[in-house]
Amino acid sequence: MRYITYGFLRILQRPGLTLLLYAVNTLASFFIALNMVALTGVVNSRGFSQELATRFNIVLWADILEKAGASLDSAFMQLFWLIPVYLVWKVASSAGLIHAFQHGETNSFWKGVATYSGQALLLSVGYLVPLGILLIVELLIALGLQAIWPGEVATYRIYLLLLPALIILTVWLLQLLHDFGRVALISGRQRVWDAWKTGMTWPFKHRQAFLLVLFWSILAAGFLALPFLIDPPGVRRPLALWGLFLFYQILFILRAAITVGWTATEVFFFEDRAAIPQTPVPPVPLPDHAPDSGQSPSEPDKSVA
Repeated sequence: MRYITYGFLRILQRPGLTLLLYAVNTLASFFIALNMVALTGVVNSRGFSQELATRFNIVLWADILEKAGASLDSAFMQLFWLIPVYLVWKVASSAGLIHAFQHGETNSFWKGVATYSGQALLLSVGYLVPLGILLIVELLIALGLQAIWPGEVATYRIYLLLLPALIILTVWLLQLLHDFGRVALISGRQRVWDAWKTGMTWPFKHRQAFLLVLFWSILAAGFLALPFLIDPPGVRRPLALWGLFLFYQILFILRAAITVGWTATEVFFFEDRAAIPQTPVPPVPLPDHAPDSGQSPSEPDKSVA
C-alpha cells in the first residue's frame, strides 16, 4: 500500500507534470478532432448523419465506404503522421517521468527526455518482437478453434469476444514488462539489452508488481470509461454543454495525474526491491495555523511548572 500512497504523494508534489501531460494530450485531441470535423462533413453531405446518430449499422457503414470512400481515406491519412508522433512522445514522456522520480529525488523532466529518449525508443522496439510473436500465436489459436467449432455463433465468440480479450491481456502484460524495462534502463543505469532482459523477467520475480499495475490500470480504465456512460445527445442546453465540457477536462486532468502516479509507483517499487538508495520524499507543506506564542521552537515552555 505504501507504493500506491507514494504515487499519490508524488502527484501532489509535482502538479506541473500533470498539467504538462494534460496540455499535450489536449493538443493531440485537437488535431484528431479537426479530422473528425472533416469526417462529419462527409457524412452529412451524404445524408447518413441521422442514422449514425441513432444506431450502429454495419450495412450503413458499408454504404458510406462505397459512396464516400475517397473522402474518408483522405481524412484518415491526415491522422497517419499524428499516430507515430504521439507514440514517440509517449515513450519520451515516460522516460522524462522516470528520471523525474528516480532515487526519490525531484529531477528535471526535460533533462530525462533529452537524455534517455533515444535509448527508450530503442528499448521499445525490442518489445515489439514478443508482441508480434504473441499476436501471431493468438491468431493461430483463433483459427484452430474456428476449425474445431465452425458456425456463426462460434465465429462470433472467437473473433469478437475471445480474441480481443487475449489481445488486451497481451498488450497489458507487455506494457507492464516494458514499464519496468524502462525503469531498469533509467533508474537502474542498465544498458538497453540488459534493461530489456530485466523487464522481461523482473516482474515475475516480484509479483506484487502485477497488483500495483493492476490497481492503476483499473483506475485509469474507470476514468476512460466514464465519458461513455454519459449521454451527450441528451444534453442540449448551452449551459449544460459547457458543464459537460468542463467535466471532460477534469477527467482528462485526472487521467494525466494517474499517469504521473502510476510511473512514480513503479519507480519507487523497483528501486525499493532492487535496494537502490533513495532520497526521502519531503512531506507536502501545509499552512501553519498555530498561534504565535512568542517562543522559538527550541525554547522550553517556562509557563508549565
